[in-house]
Amino acid sequence: MDEVKKDIDELIQKVEEEEDKKSKELKKESNNLRRISLTVTFFVFLFLFVFSIFFNIKRFEDLNSLNLTESEIEENKKVFLYLTVMKINNFKEQSGFLPKDLKGLVKDEDSILYKILDDSIFQLEIENNGKKIIYNSNEDPVTLLPDKFKNLILSGEKK
Repeated sequence: MDEVKKDIDELIQKVEEEEDKKSKELKKESNNLRRISLTVTFFVFLFLFVFSIFFNIKRFEDLNSLNLTESEIEENKKVFLYLTVMKINNFKEQSGFLPKDLKGLVKDEDSILYKILDDSIFQLEIENNGKKIIYNSNEDPVTLLPDKFKNLILSGEKK
C-alpha cells in the first residue's frame, strides 16, 4: 500500500512538474507575442509620424506655391476668424457658456488670440503682416467676410 501511495505521489509530482513546464512555456510565448506586438506598433507609429511630417511639408510647399496677394491672405484670415466665431457660437449654444480656450475648436489655436471679456462677450485677434485683425462678439460676424461670401450667406438666410 505504501508503494502504491509512493507511486501516486510520484505521478502527481510528475504531473505538477509537467504543468509548471507548460505554464512557463505559455508565459514565454506570451512575452514573445507582447514583444512582437510592441515592435510592430512602434514601427507603425514611426511610419505614421514620418508620413505626417512629409504630408505637412508637402502641404506647406503647396501653400507657398499659391502666391497669394496680401489682400487674399487677409481675406483668408478673416474667413478663418469667421469660422472660428461660428464654432465658438455653436459651442456656446450647446453648453450654455463660452469655451475657456480654443483647444478642440481650432487646429492652430496658437495663431489666434482668444479673450473672454464677459460671460457672453469674447474677442478674437489674428495678426496679418504686422497688422492685427480684431473681432469682438458684439459685432456681426458677417462683417469679417469678403463680399463674395457675404452674398452667399445672406442669400442663404433669406430662404
